Amino acid sequence: MNIVIELGIENFPSKSLKSTLDSLEKNMLCNFSFSKKISVKGTYRRFIVDLKEVDFKEEITTKVVGPPYDLCFIEGKLNHVGEKFLLKNSCKQEDIFTDIKGEKKYIGVNKVEKISLENKLSDALEKSLTSIDFPVKMSWEGIHFLRPIRYIVAFNDNKIIKVKVGNIESSDKIKVNNRDIKVNSYADYYSTISQIKITEEARDKSVDPTVERNSVFYEAINNTENPKAVMCSFDKTFLELPYEIINKTIAVHQSGIMSGGNNFFVIAESNNDDNLVRMGNEQVVRSRLHDAKNFVEEDSKKRIEDFIEELPNISLFQGAGNMMDKQSRLVGLAKIYKNLFSLDESIVNAAQISKFDLATSVVKEKEYATLRGYIGYIYAVDRKVDENVSKLIFEHYLPRFRGDKLPSSTEGAILSILDKADNLAQFDILGKLPKGAKDPFFLRREAIGIIEILDKFDINLSVKQLLTDVSKSSGSISISNLEHFMVSRVESYMLERFDKNIVNAVIEYWDNIPDLISRAEAIRHADIASLKELYLRAFNLAKKLAQSPSVEKALLKKKEEKELYEQIEQLNQINKYKDLMKGISRLDVYLSNFFDNIIVMSEDEKTMNNRLSLLCYLVNLINKVGNIDKILRG
Repeated sequence: MNIVIELGIENFPSKSLKSTLDSLEKNMLCNFSFSKKISVKGTYRRFIVDLKEVDFKEEITTKVVGPPYDLCFIEGKLNHVGEKFLLKNSCKQEDIFTDIKGEKKYIGVNKVEKISLENKLSDALEKSLTSIDFPVKMSWEGIHFLRPIRYIVAFNDNKIIKVKVGNIESSDKIKVNNRDIKVNSYADYYSTISQIKITEEARDKSVDPTVERNSVFYEAINNTENPKAVMCSFDKTFLELPYEIINKTIAVHQSGIMSGGNNFFVIAESNNDDNLVRMGNEQVVRSRLHDAKNFVEEDSKKRIEDFIEELPNISLFQGAGNMMDKQSRLVGLAKIYKNLFSLDESIVNAAQISKFDLATSVVKEKEYATLRGYIGYIYAVDRKVDENVSKLIFEHYLPRFRGDKLPSSTEGAILSILDKADNLAQFDILGKLPKGAKDPFFLRREAIGIIEILDKFDINLSVKQLLTDVSKSSGSISISNLEHFMVSRVESYMLERFDKNIVNAVIEYWDNIPDLISRAEAIRHADIASLKELYLRAFNLAKKLAQSPSVEKALLKKKEEKELYEQIEQLNQINKYKDLMKGISRLDVYLSNFFDNIIVMSEDEKTMNNRLSLLCYLVNLINKVGNIDKILRG
């Protein structure tokens, strides 16, 4: 038997569509175990749960193990404890069996439950829906979900199945193109929705392949059920505007995708009239670009100095001072780090005008606020500011999100780090560092940006020193909260690339990001697993040494201990972590010979302590790269 269930949804947010469908499928697999295959597909208007080869029995037998036998029977007679257990599970005394666990004997029963397919489906569906995690849930018809569920239908191969979720009972009608259509079976359902593209892949394939596939495109097609692309255009005079202003206008207002020149695509339902779609979109874009042109013309009348004079009126965040304060701190930090890294004077010059575009008419307009930096670059070039300085105004905001491009120069990288670290310090002073899942000021993204730049640019900068410098610049003394926050972000960053045990072994070196990653890379490429038994033996014996390790070469009498000592001495001269770990990986022969032929716990105390010191010397050598013991025992 095959079953299909459709949930009629009211305009589900396209950004959350894929993750929600995936979660619903995962939850249904957990909550309904009677189907050989469960798949969940859908659009922003309908979720479709498909259950293949359902083998459902209305009587379900479950083994239930109860209290210990001694608590339920006294001198062979069932007491009140046993009776209560039977009553709870609707069973009789003759249903009892005994179950041995360890040394104890328990009573148990095979509980038989009768449940209808309709009830089981209803229960599984409601549990699966309500256990999906959303930042905000609302109550709709007795069910907590992100958007209202307007109707439910459910069919097997030849009839309607009555299910209920919250206060919504299933019917036999679905909506297609805003019309109610009656359906009576599994096959009939799929025939009725045959024109609807119920997967993102199908929606993608139905659109002209010349349309650029980007995040705006996928958001747009997921707001349709049978999409198509319609070519639109705007007046060529608007091409005088900076490209990103045009792109942002079309993407934000119309979910449109630029197509070269003054053309752009919009996504619409396939049954919509192309001319009407084109007319409506072009009218809105024309109006918004006209506004943008006015903003740019208004800004063109001002000098950079004029914009800077307005920065005291723009706040970073309530209680965190204004943007003039922010820019001044950035200038001071840029001067320090210019000398520290022998950088070009452009870093200081850029810091001095880094925030001026926040006072421009374009950036103050909400829809263009994310163009800060870009507008600064365009306006600075237009006002004959040095190209490198202008570029730094844009690049000090990079990366703006995961996967974004990085600054193109060390000056840009350092200025970006300083700007992001200063933001963290300001919000730390206000007690606004994120502690739970919520991060309204995107501070985790700022921290990851710092870490990524330090990594990709191989900048050997102490993160603690960076946090100390920006905190002092902000008038703060303690960096303990910032340290804790940064350690958690470093750990998160590392876990994207390395096994958890490796991260645990090296995370104590978080203060220097390139060094931390070099350690992790060296451990990942070393063959430690094959030496686990020998190394653990060395680790365990080394712990027996009560004093600081000090190997006396004169006390090494046997060939095997001399050879091991000589190998450790040679390896101790290696500074590169990868080379050191390769050398350590080749110690197996020497360590094996040592354990096979040497009695570590000798009767002679001096000899015993010297051999324990030798093993301790080995352990300290291994731990020069990371706490390998955590990997061996992980």
